[in-house]
Parts: sequence; structure tokens; C-alpha cells
Amino acid sequence: MLSPPHTKSVPVLCKYAQSLESHVKQRYIEKISVIDIDPATLPSEQFDPHCLPPVEQSDLFSYLVLQTSYYTNEQFKNYKSLEAYNHVVSGFVAGVQGKLIAGKNVVVAKVRHSQRMNDPLVDIWLICGTDGAVISAHCLGCKAGLAESCSHVASVLFYIECWTRLHGKLACTQVKCTWILPTYVKEVPYARVEDIDFTSAKKLKEKLDKKIDSFTSHETVNTTQEKSAHERNLTSQDKDKTTSTVSQNITPTAQDKTTSTVPQNITPTAQDKTTSTVPQNITPTAQDKVTVPQNNTPTAQEIKELYSKLNKCKVKVVALSLIQPYADEFVMSSRDIPVVSELFDPDNLDLQYHELLPKCLEVNIDLSESQINTIEKDTRTQAKGPGFFRHRAGRIGASVSGAVYHSNLAQPPQSILKSICYPHLYKVNTKATRHGCDQEEAAIKAYETYMNGKHVNFQIKKCGVFISKEHPYLHATPDFLVSCDCCGIGCGEVKCPISVPDCDFDQYVKNKSAFLEKVDGVFKLKKTHNYYHQVQQQLFVLSERKYCDFVVCVWDKNRNAHIVSNRIKPDTEHSNMVLFKLQAFWRICILPEMLGRWYTRKCDVPVKVPDSNAMCFCRGQMGIDDVSCSNPECPYGQFHRTCLGIDGVSLRKTWYCPHCSRLPELRQAGRKSKKKESGPSPVSQAALLCNTICLCKAKPALGEKLLECHNVECKQGRYFHLSCLGMKRLPNNAKTTWQCKSCKQRITAPKTSKGKLAKPLFLCPFFYVYFPSKVQCGGPVHIIPIPHGGSPARHKMPTTYTFGLKDVFFSSCLRG
Repeated sequence: MLSPPHTKSVPVLCKYAQSLESHVKQRYIEKISVIDIDPATLPSEQFDPHCLPPVEQSDLFSYLVLQTSYYTNEQFKNYKSLEAYNHVVSGFVAGVQGKLIAGKNVVVAKVRHSQRMNDPLVDIWLICGTDGAVISAHCLGCKAGLAESCSHVASVLFYIECWTRLHGKLACTQVKCTWILPTYVKEVPYARVEDIDFTSAKKLKEKLDKKIDSFTSHETVNTTQEKSAHERNLTSQDKDKTTSTVSQNITPTAQDKTTSTVPQNITPTAQDKTTSTVPQNITPTAQDKVTVPQNNTPTAQEIKELYSKLNKCKVKVVALSLIQPYADEFVMSSRDIPVVSELFDPDNLDLQYHELLPKCLEVNIDLSESQINTIEKDTRTQAKGPGFFRHRAGRIGASVSGAVYHSNLAQPPQSILKSICYPHLYKVNTKATRHGCDQEEAAIKAYETYMNGKHVNFQIKKCGVFISKEHPYLHATPDFLVSCDCCGIGCGEVKCPISVPDCDFDQYVKNKSAFLEKVDGVFKLKKTHNYYHQVQQQLFVLSERKYCDFVVCVWDKNRNAHIVSNRIKPDTEHSNMVLFKLQAFWRICILPEMLGRWYTRKCDVPVKVPDSNAMCFCRGQMGIDDVSCSNPECPYGQFHRTCLGIDGVSLRKTWYCPHCSRLPELRQAGRKSKKKESGPSPVSQAALLCNTICLCKAKPALGEKLLECHNVECKQGRYFHLSCLGMKRLPNNAKTTWQCKSCKQRITAPKTSKGKLAKPLFLCPFFYVYFPSKVQCGGPVHIIPIPHGGSPARHKMPTTYTFGLKDVFFSSCLRG
């Protein structure tokens, strides 16, 4: 939560803000204090529709679900607002514009009421950081807007998120292609049912996402023509809708009545008047007569058989949840088992970090053996079941064990914390992960076939979440459990990498990022890879298992499986080394978030204390082994290691305290530092002197990433956008000798008298040298500069030099 300004004057408020109640008005002032101006008072001419913050899906979740409410001191958990994309795809969002004020992105927009189409549009404003993090928001048109997370605010966030994804795929000269976003609908006209599109908002959102994801720069070469065609299409559709519009106050004509009435010579009966009219002269035949049984009530045995068949369906029928004995299957047996997320207490939101740590050290989440077995049984469907994420939340899983071990306790990565504390929201959804999940079941079957011929009574079965009894903050979920008469019981982990070229594992292990290595002709899992941490934690949690089969499976073009299996046994030394770090991470990093939302609550500026010599959260005196925060504006300055619980922990050169690391401008500090932003490149500055550049004949803009053609006589624009050339990155010779395709074709080597290309008599690393058939004093010599590995046709125009007497020795050496 933002703290009220103490020294700054109150900014000028709009009429809406002035009419608010005192405590709500104070909250409104707190939110706008970060920019010292009320966004609702700014004229629309000062905003730019292309100056929007880079809001991503994770920012949506963080604000609408995880953010702490000012009024309730609890998380918003506004899952309903996550469906606000229906406002976007329905065209209810208009006038989304942004402006940079005091280093923050301020966005204003208008949203139509979903249930009151004739009411004026609702005004919305957002304040975001330059990294896309939502700082605050307000809706000026609905009571729910006071809660700061209404559907109108969420719809604007969804619009900006779509704009961000589309903007990231466009070149700087293709901004006009943002017309593929849903346009604002001014009115919803009356229309025939057959002309109305009944596609659900969810389906429209999926189509929009696919269109954005499949959108490439090649599709935007003829942007202007496509947009005009799109507008013409919209115009024609509007005309069609206008012709089919039916007003309520229009009475059908006599001619219309004739088309919908029954012929006059057919008299309907009293019974037929209530339904459809049947002519009297049509007599139903014997085939048309349907025999209706007098007693059509099913017997108890038939109902029982129906329920039994429904219970065998892959998807559970919800009607069975009210019928015994099937109702018990809809209730998890583990519903009464305590979970880590229940440790949250709203009173902890007022505690500082050093006040939360003692509570974290007292937490006890021990489980009995029967409770662990019940959880494992309830989670065998894994992500498809409701209990899978519930029991995993707040516990360190085997899949993140390696990342946790290599993290810094004094400054934990926010992404790892959120994935552990809120696994149902922060899921890994990359192309490689989706490929692995899609192929996992087929890989397990291929592995089972592969092992059946080598082992006696080999069996595989699925499993759920296993929680360690001795260390209940750890859990593991193997892909399967395995047993055989010859080797005993074990578990298995399957990986289906997408980056094995032509199923050649020998070529794959040469890659530095490969998780396999070849030792004495055998492929083995690298002990330094995170997958090794994952396997060892599975063996540590499932202590009765003797081994873990690490299976790597890839398929060739003919769908033949290629399997590499590495049997890994428990490594006690590794587990003992990792265990202390995992326990410390759980106590001082995860539990503060679970108990008091320390990392997801808004950062409060602490009240200044009168004692200027005090330090740390405890406001004590300086000690011997104190640490200093790298933020020069840190309100605490220095800290005692004991107060932070990091005795003996090495700190990075740049370290931020638990308070400052939550600030939006410093929250990325835990990640690898990005390259320092520099000014416009010399190529970009030189391009500004041209009227048009590139094949698209666009006007140059400051800061564009351009590729320069090093032919000074280039007639294609001299400076090119990578997207227009179909390139993803600059070539190696971009700063030296690169030339466009047109200039390459014009640059050729000298020709002989017969019109054939002359062959170079000498090749050095820097140039080709061409001599005429007879070398004479005063004769020409052609030299074409080239770099290493180049060719004369790719570089500057040939330069003719006069061959003089002083070059005779040089000539003899070249010919010699």
C-alpha cells in the first residue's frame, strides 16, 4: 500500500475525486501521489496511443489476484476480472492512450458498461512502471472501481497486454498493423438471429491470441493495403447490418403478414393453434403413427445401470455428485489436511520483515504417514486435479530444487518465489515444455516396451505428489513408479527434448546447454545440471526407492522412438549438501510470503525515526558484521545479519535489502543485469539524414535498429530494417562490409577480353588482386578488398591502381 504524502502539496483533483468520502478521497490522493497529478484532469491531447507500458500476463496476475487490497488487507483474488477479456474482444474498450509522467506510464481509457449499453462510457486510469508492473488503478464510473480491480480496469489491462504482444512482433514502421486489435463498437444494432455471431468471448480471445502469436513481419509488408481492405470489409458489413436492422416500433405490413400466415382454405383446430398449423386434408399414414407406451417411467434397475455407465465416462458427470455412492468420488479425501497456504494471517500484513522472521522459524507443518498417502492418492491425476496445486503451494518441489540451490538467500529471485508460492498461477508454458508434456505419455509407453524385454515382471504405474515425512517442506512428483523382480522398486523421470538434431545424441552432447554427457561411451546425466537435483530430491523424498531411471526419448520422422536411459542411485553426499540450503530458503524466503505476503504486498515507506544513528529493521545500533543496502535511498541503510537470518551467507556485490528489493524499479535486480542502455547508434543517427530508407520506403526514426549497406551508391535506401530483409539479427560483417542484395549483383570481378570473369592471381586475407594478361608499366591492376571468408561480389566496387616500375618486384612475387 502506498503511504500518504507528508510534505508534498495535494494535487488538483477532478470533480469526481472531490465528491468522494474522506477516507476514499485520501486513498485516491495516495495513489496519484507517485506522479503528483490527477490523471483525470489531463486533456486527452497530451496522451499518445503508442505510449503504453509493456504489461504482460504475469503483471495481470500479480495485480488482479495477488495484490493486497487497501480496504480489506487481503489479496484481491479477483479471478472474475480475469474474464474481462470479453470486453476487449467485444469492442467495448476505447481511447487507450498513455503518457510518461515522473518516470511512470500513465494510461487513460474508456470502457462501455457490459449491461447498460446506452450509458456513458466509464473513465479509467492506470499508473504502471516502465517494466509493466501495475502500481495503481482507478475506475471513475462504477462502485466496484473503488476496490481498484473491477472488470473495467481488468479489460484495459488485457487490451494493453494484447498491444504489448503485438507491438513486440512489429517493426518500428509497422505500427499501423495494430488495427488487428478489436475496434471500438459504437452501438449494437438490432439484427436477425442468422446474422448475429454467437461465438463466445473465450473463443474470440483464443482466435485473437493465435492471430497475434502467428503474426510475423512478413505479413505486414503491404500493411496499408490490408488495412484499407479491412476497413472496406467493415463498411460493407455495417451496411449489411443496417439493411437487416429491425426496429421495435415498426409494425409488419400486410404483405409481411401474408408470407407468415396459414393458407385460408386450411382451418386449424383448437389444439393445432397452440403449436404448428397442419392442413385438415392431410391424413397421417400408418407409418407416421408413433406408438407411445403408457408407462415410460424407468425402473430402479435401469436408473442404476445408467448411473454406472455415466460413472465410467472419462469426464465425471456433475449430476453424480448428488447421488450415493458416487458423491464421495467428487470430494477429496485430503480436503481436511492442512496446507501451507492456510498459514496466511491478515494481521501479518502490518509486520515488517524482521517481525515476520521469528514467526517463520516457529512454523511446523508435520504430516502423518496416512496423510501423506492420502495426498499422494488424491493427486494422481496431477495437474488435472484440484488438490495438485493446493498441496504443492509453499513447498519446494524437485523440479525447482536446482534453481533454489543456486539462488542467493539474501536476494531470492521473484520468479522462483512466485512459482513455489502460487503454482496454479505461475506455470511454465514454453514451447519446449508443451512439447515435453504432449510426448510424455508416448515416451513412457516406449520406455515400458524397451524395458519389458530386459527385466522380469517389469511394471509401471502412475503416482501423485509425495511429501517428505522428515522434511515436509519438500515434495516430489515422479513421472511414474517402476518395479521388477530383478531390480526391486524405483521411480522414473522422462524428458523429451526438442533440441536433439536428427535424434543424434552424439551431436547433442556437444552442445554446452545439453543435460547429457558421454562418459566411457555411455550417456549420463550431468551432475551439475538442475535435472540431477530433481532426480536426487525424488530419491530423497521417496527414500524406499532404490533408483531413478532418467529416460530421454526423441522421435524421428517415422515416429520411431530413440531412448537413452540412465539409472541413477541416491547420492547421500549431494542430498546433505543441498538440504541445508533448501531449508534456509524455505524459512527466510518462502514463509514470509506465505504468512504475510511480504514480496507481493505493496511496498510501504517506513516512518522516519528520530534516532539518526539507528539502523536495520530493529532500529538498533551498529554491529561488527553489518551489511549495507545498495539502494542509496534505502530508509534503513545498514542491517544486522542476524535480523535478516543470513549469518554466513555470501552477498553479491550489488545487494538490496528485503524492503528495497520489492520496489518496482529494483525488483529485477535479482536477475542478471541487463546491458546499459546507450544512446542511438551511429547508423541510426546517419539514417535520420535520409528522407526514406529501406525497401519499405519508410521515414527513419530515432533509435531504430538498422542494417547499413556499405555501398555508398546504394539505390535501395542504404539503411534497412531487419524484418524487411527477413533477418532476426545483424550479420557478423554488419559494421564493416555488408551490402544489400541489389548491390551484390552489381559488383563483379573484372572481365577478360573474351567477356569471361578473370580469376584472381593472388588471394590474401584482405583483398583480391587481378592483373591483365600482360603486366606493363602504367597498366591497370584491379584490387577488391574483402574480409576473411568473403567474396569480391559482396563488397566495395573494384578500385583500379596504376602499375608502375616500383611494383615490378611485387608483381613477380605475386606471379611467382
